[in-house]
Amino acid sequence: MEKRSAPLWNDAWPVDLEQRLEGILAPAAANAVEIFFRADDIGAPDAGFRRLMHLFRRHRMPLCLAVVPAWIDRKRWRQMQEFTVHDPLWCWHQHGLCHANHQESGRKSEFGSHRSCETIRSDLVRGREHLQAILGPAFFPVFTPPWNRCSLETLQILAREGYAAVSRTVNARPAATSLIPDLAVAVDLHTRKEQDPALGWQNLLDELACAADSGRIGIMIHHQLMNDRCFAFLDLFLALCRGQAGLCPGTFRDLLSPVS
Repeated sequence: MEKRSAPLWNDAWPVDLEQRLEGILAPAAANAVEIFFRADDIGAPDAGFRRLMHLFRRHRMPLCLAVVPAWIDRKRWRQMQEFTVHDPLWCWHQHGLCHANHQESGRKSEFGSHRSCETIRSDLVRGREHLQAILGPAFFPVFTPPWNRCSLETLQILAREGYAAVSRTVNARPAATSLIPDLAVAVDLHTRKEQDPALGWQNLLDELACAADSGRIGIMIHHQLMNDRCFAFLDLFLALCRGQAGLCPGTFRDLLSPVS
């Protein structure tokens, strides 16, 4: 099935977009707010992936890359070497195993409540070992569950297996606080459902403002859904972020190892 950009990316930007973004980022910088970007569904180094990587590298902005183990092999990893994969800008971590839905009903989940603990643990470990074998020291043990959903049993297994953190959406349930850090994203750039572009823009800016008020802005990216307007927006946004000296961009490594 063809993947399409959300309606707001097929419509004109608000005329005052840059001013509204600056109105969010300037106070965030004054308060030394953390910001990170998480790109999901990483596997094939296609044209959209390369465009995304070049954009972040040009702005010298960190990017957390959620790699689907079943989608990466040694050939594809070799093709990614053009981006200096060990550059501290990048944080390569685990995104499920196959990105397959295993729920028998309800919302999609690869590591949901309809699977046994044994199967969950087996898939987690298989995925991690595959990434460790291919990515080597570039791999960082954070787990992003496909569709940002996983069961309580999954969180417990992640903690027992020594993962440094999980990364889901803000207010995801079940809560992970007592088990493992949750480096949550709060802003969804591309898997948006609003059919009215104006409402989509308002909700997107509200998400950014709310995240800034919380002290950490986590932004989720899906490069397969990005058109030219998406890339132009991200180019503008990264430039505005770079222009705010007090803003604190980082990867999962930085968030988990704050400077004292």
